[in-house]
Amino acid sequence: MLRYAAVILLLTLAVAASALVTETASLQRFIYGDEPACQYDNWISHLAERIVSPGYNVYSPWDRQTEGFGGFHVPTVADLGQWGTIIDEFLLANWGNVDDLLVLSGFPYQLVQFNDTDTGRQYYLLRELPNEMVDDNGTQDDYDDEHGAFDWGWGLYIYNPEGDGRTIITAPHPCDDFFTPALSCIAFQSWNAQFLMIGGAGREVAWTNVQPYSNSKSLSDPTRVTNHPWYPAYTKFCAK
Repeated sequence: MLRYAAVILLLTLAVAASALVTETASLQRFIYGDEPACQYDNWISHLAERIVSPGYNVYSPWDRQTEGFGGFHVPTVADLGQWGTIIDEFLLANWGNVDDLLVLSGFPYQLVQFNDTDTGRQYYLLRELPNEMVDDNGTQDDYDDEHGAFDWGWGLYIYNPEGDGRTIITAPHPCDDFFTPALSCIAFQSWNAQFLMIGGAGREVAWTNVQPYSNSKSLSDPTRVTNHPWYPAYTKFCAK
């Protein structure tokens, strides 16, 4: 009886803690600008950063890559299984189940119903909540300060239920190919695509630690490893 009571209590707490966030705002400004209507904005400013090999990759000139600004959680087999279940419920529009599973899994993610003022469309987002770190980018001015970093770095997942099911937009290298988050967002909106995925960490944030460094040894680059949350998500998105 005590075991069953504990399970019931856990589920009750999970339901109480979960909540679908609803925002009416500009998707473009959420991803790469100022959007006070969102719980947090300028999504790209929270990307996990690190440089292992100076000069190896080219990064955005306005954003110094800082050692330890966020991180990448290398998923376990259990993590990927849980994430796959969340994606299944996400695609079935079982929003309550998605919320509950996020709480039970402990993933630092939230589900958002996003009413996009750029297009008038309604999207659903799986987005990571940033921590409270601050990066001053090495300047005295505060205009370029970054408030909050992604500890897990699994990326941003956007679903457009009424979108063109033949189209998935991906931007796997948002720190390195720094222009792609903006371009991918515009393409997603312009083409009424069904999915948009943007990576949450630079290539060098997590790697095998076997010298010398090369991008082929990255663990946080979703184009190079299957042990990444992008893999089950993209697979399921393709099958939608």
